[in-house]
Amino acid sequence: MIGGGKKGGWGRAHKKLRDVRSDFLHKLSRAYVDRYDVVAVGGLRIVKTYYRVRSVR
Repeated sequence: MIGGGKKGGWGRAHKKLRDVRSDFLHKLSRAYVDRYDVVAVGGLRIVKTYYRVRSVR
């Protein structure tokens, strides 16, 4: 039973889902580290770039 109750219910289901997602992300990041020599992480500001290009026209 997933519903409410004294022993967890939804909380247990959410914890399991969180753990599955975390495990997947860990395996994915580990695969990147094993496959590539350098891994760079950065942010993209696509919205500002889009508006800048439109204003040039």
